[in-house]
Amino acid sequence: MERGVKTFAEDIKRGKGRSAKIKLERIAKRFDRKDEFQHGYLTALEGMVSAVESGDDLTLLKQIANSPKPREKIEQYLAEMQTRVSQDFRPREEIGYNTAWVEVLQAFINTPDKQKQEVEQPVERTAEQDTEQTTL
Repeated sequence: MERGVKTFAEDIKRGKGRSAKIKLERIAKRFDRKDEFQHGYLTALEGMVSAVESGDDLTLLKQIANSPKPREKIEQYLAEMQTRVSQDFRPREEIGYNTAWVEVLQAFINTPDKQKQEVEQPVERTAEQDTEQTTL
C-alpha cells in the first residue's frame, strides 16, 4: 500500500474530505501522472475526495455508509475490484484505478469505526474507585 494511503482511507471513511484532500496532495507529489497506472490510481483517490465533499447519495462511498451491513458491502466491492485488478486485458490506467480502490477498501476493513474506538478506550478511574476496589 502506498505510504499515506491508510491515513487517507481513514479520513475518507470518516467523511473528513478536507483532511483527505491534504493527504492526497502529499501522496500525489510522489506520483508520475504520465505513468498510466499511477494516473489511474490518483484519479480514483481524487474521485473519493470529491464524493466525500459532494455528499451525493449515489456514490459508492455513500452506498457503503448507508448499507445496513457496511462490512459486507465493503467486502463485496473489494472482491469486485480485486477481480478487475487481476484481469490482464484491462488498460494500465484502469488497473491503477481499481488498485487504489482495493487498497482503500482494505484499509476500511482494517480501520475500526470511530464509535468502536471510543468504547474501547480505557476509562480513567478516580482514586476513590481504586480505593473501593482494593477494600472489597
